[in-house]
Amino acid sequence: VPLMGEGPVRGVIYMDSVERSHGFRREDLSLFTTLSRRATSAIEKVLLSSSREATVNKADPPT
Repeated sequence: VPLMGEGPVRGVIYMDSVERSHGFRREDLSLFTTLSRRATSAIEKVLLSSSREATVNKADPPT
């Protein structure tokens, strides 16, 4: 499942099952999509926070 946000793909979540030889059910795919969206949101929040912190430190370096 790709981790896609506003910009480039941020990563991939790989899902596998040793019990299912015929793939995943719709409910499984829905869960994977939800997990992907939440993970992407968390990653983008961390990246934004890091970017803000770098900008602040550049404008007003810590003493």
